[in-house]
Amino acid sequence: MTTIEDVAKELEQFIGHHDLAEEWLHNDIVKMKIAMSYDDWLDDIDDHKLHLTLKEHIETCLDEPRYIGIDEKP
Repeated sequence: MTTIEDVAKELEQFIGHHDLAEEWLHNDIVKMKIAMSYDDWLDDIDDHKLHLTLKEHIETCLDEPRYIGIDEKP
């Protein structure tokens, strides 16, 4: 199970490279949504053996916030 602490560690790497990273780093709800969506994705894709790292998943979420239920970029 992915934790919000796991997400925070990876989000820190995007600060300065992506506008939403620092905002999301301080938002436990967003970190929880990322963790849950990553776990769901792993459960769904496990049969296909196409694993995405948590860092890659976070980058996808930063690029497409709608994937975690955030409608638009600020």
